[in-house]
Amino acid sequence: MLTYHLPARTWHGLPLAPTTRLGSWAVLSAVVSGVAWLAAVPVVVLAPSEGVWLPWGVLLLVTLVPASVCAIAASILAFLAMARRGERALSVFLGYVPVACILLASWINSLFFTS
Repeated sequence: MLTYHLPARTWHGLPLAPTTRLGSWAVLSAVVSGVAWLAAVPVVVLAPSEGVWLPWGVLLLVTLVPASVCAIAASILAFLAMARRGERALSVFLGYVPVACILLASWINSLFFTS
């Protein structure tokens, strides 16, 4: 009887899922930051006027402050996971995306709205 053995399919690139606990925390905080930013988008787009502060201002405070804190935490945790633990998973690089978005938004804001 003739049998053929196929080689096992292995992924030789970077792992997709984090392999350390610190990397998992970085990914989790980046996802929480992204969800909080998505919750803040309707508040920013649908705000009727600047005179009505209470509902829109509270919603912005409740969404943007946790989003910014989680974004900063995600970038710090991703850096620590990569520097100390040797994490090289692709999803850990997601920890840098929210801070990059914050910096890009502030740069675009300063380009179009000068005071």
